[in-house]
Amino acid sequence: MLRLVLLLLLATPALADEPPARVQNRVSLGVLGVFAPTPGVGNLELQLSDRLRVRFRELNGVKAEFRFDGRVGFRLLHGGELDRTRITALGLHLEHERFSLDAGRFRIQGSWRLADGVQGMVRLGRGFELGGWVGEVPDPYTTAPAPRLGGGPLFRFVHAKGQASVGLELAGTSAGLDRFALLLAGRVEPVKRVEIAVRADLQRTAEIPLVPADLSLSGTFDPRDDLRLHAGYSAWSGLAYLQGLDRDPGLSRLARRFNNFSIADHTTANDAVDSTLYHQAGGGLRWTPKGDNATAVLGFDGRYRHHELVTRRHARARLTAGVRGLLGDRLSLITDNSAVYWRQRWRWEGGLTARIEPDPKRVLSIDASARVSVSTVTDQPRPTLYADLFADLVLPHRVLLSVGYRFTNELDADVWNAAHVALVRATWTFRAPRSRK
Repeated sequence: MLRLVLLLLLATPALADEPPARVQNRVSLGVLGVFAPTPGVGNLELQLSDRLRVRFRELNGVKAEFRFDGRVGFRLLHGGELDRTRITALGLHLEHERFSLDAGRFRIQGSWRLADGVQGMVRLGRGFELGGWVGEVPDPYTTAPAPRLGGGPLFRFVHAKGQASVGLELAGTSAGLDRFALLLAGRVEPVKRVEIAVRADLQRTAEIPLVPADLSLSGTFDPRDDLRLHAGYSAWSGLAYLQGLDRDPGLSRLARRFNNFSIADHTTANDAVDSTLYHQAGGGLRWTPKGDNATAVLGFDGRYRHHELVTRRHARARLTAGVRGLLGDRLSLITDNSAVYWRQRWRWEGGLTARIEPDPKRVLSIDASARVSVSTVTDQPRPTLYADLFADLVLPHRVLLSVGYRFTNELDADVWNAAHVALVRATWTFRAPRSRK
């Protein structure tokens, strides 16, 4: 398959008899250090990531683009072993008013899963599209190649007020089929200021009947320009959360800067589904008035996660308040207070987040936060402290330098157990000038 991608890539500019029209490349090199008293926890990791796009000149109405998204990490204190290595895109994408084609590694339409093969869609008119995909199915977490073949039909409908897609996935090995999945995704704006979205991955395996590996329904309503209401429900089989990321704002802040993902990104469900379901429902509101001067920010949100095991139930109610646009739109201060139910225990969490841009040209920004979490168990309170400091500096030649530090401690049996995390990351973005036709 890789040979096919390279042949297509080399053939496209040759047919056009011109060099690529535009190249975009974003390369990042980062070092992450973790220092903790717990044996085996400390780590020093080097990570290199790249996002490459090569757009070729349009030929006979066909637009071609080569895509690569990947990263590789090396644990320097563990013999240089690979860590966090992922390749999520590697191949050629062709776009025409009547069809689209992906060759190489791509995301299956309407799903977060990857495939190494070919995916094509034909536009039938009036917003209807029909196609399919076939190829090898890599590991969904490490993205390493796996000896599993898969395929299935795809359908999509696009309208001015929304879109919907349906797909089937059949995958297995030489021993037989081991996964059947129905993929559904849709978004609609029935009236102005109202949006409803749905996503479903209904999965069946040899051991488990058809269950929702991933199911969500969400909606937003903007009664005014400065007010947003939102609500949602989700269900899944298997634990679909990165450890702690859904409840610890500090983890998401660090991960967003080092791994280029945030809590808003879709967290994949466990591929090995179980027969029990997690359910989660929640909602909230956010008020952000517009203005040229400093403005207040107010929000409230809550959610509850249910499971048949009491130890896996989780709830949170959070109130957020603050001010943005201070000091000539250079300073923002946001506070939050939460009541959290976690591991059969209620906790209070509170914190302050500040962001300042001291330079008038905004080449330097500083982002800091501090928070404390205290158990409501009065006979043995266990506070957790968290603090971080990040700075982003825009350098010449489209280079962004990011440095950061994070401190955490959690009292376990009245023992001070502090952990320190530091990171340095440089990102270079290259954009070739558009070619003249």
